[in-house]
Amino acid sequence: MKTEAVPAGLGGSGNWSPASTNIVRSICNPINQDEDLFDTTFTIFANGVSWDSSHDAVALISEIQTSNVDNTHMIAATTMQVLAFFEDAPDLTASDQYATFLRKASQWGSHMLWDFTVTYMQSVASGLRAPNLQLPGFTAEPTLLAADGHTPLDASLSG
Repeated sequence: MKTEAVPAGLGGSGNWSPASTNIVRSICNPINQDEDLFDTTFTIFANGVSWDSSHDAVALISEIQTSNVDNTHMIAATTMQVLAFFEDAPDLTASDQYATFLRKASQWGSHMLWDFTVTYMQSVASGLRAPNLQLPGFTAEPTLLAADGHTPLDASLSG
């Protein structure tokens, strides 16, 4: 696999390589269309992961949720893209390095995560009686989250 130079600010002077992309959780449930409809959400956060003693790794983790399956079902899927760093990875425990890494990594990572996850969600929806999953054909703008995976990034930095 070809390695690429780490974009400025993504981790010292090292190189990284995508190591794996996986759906780690998904759900499809019927909803009450009078009460349970919600807008499509797309979130991304980062987390350090154990790789091995010779590599640092960071996971970009995204979740897409929508109730836009003929307004009868909701589908959510969580995807993890692991990046193996061949030199020092950013220190994700430092909030400024975490924010810098996530903002830069999500500029390119959001497209891959969106495409991979939406394709999977379309497969899930195809098993429904009326499989009309309506999601944009372009990458939605993600909400970046703090390392806790819940708090919006900008709110965590100001508080």
